[in-house]
Amino acid sequence: MGDTVDRVVGGVLVLIALTVFSYYSVWVLVTPFLPDGHFINALFLPRIYAVLIPAAAAVLMLGFVLVFFAVVLLGQKSKKAKSS
Repeated sequence: MGDTVDRVVGGVLVLIALTVFSYYSVWVLVTPFLPDGHFINALFLPRIYAVLIPAAAAVLMLGFVLVFFAVVLLGQKSKKAKSS
């Protein structure tokens, strides 16, 4: 039973990742070559967000990694201080 659930969840996650990748690829690689009045442009945000969204995601991820490192290092420091 668990194996089936894992496969379904994995398949759904792959499908979501493929959808996001395809949407972003069309947004960044195709829409700049279409005229401004084309109906496909209505499906996408303005092009500036194609840069801002990944940049904000990268800053957030870097922040989470740095906070994680800080918590781990401070936790180790306090353990060493308690044991000494």
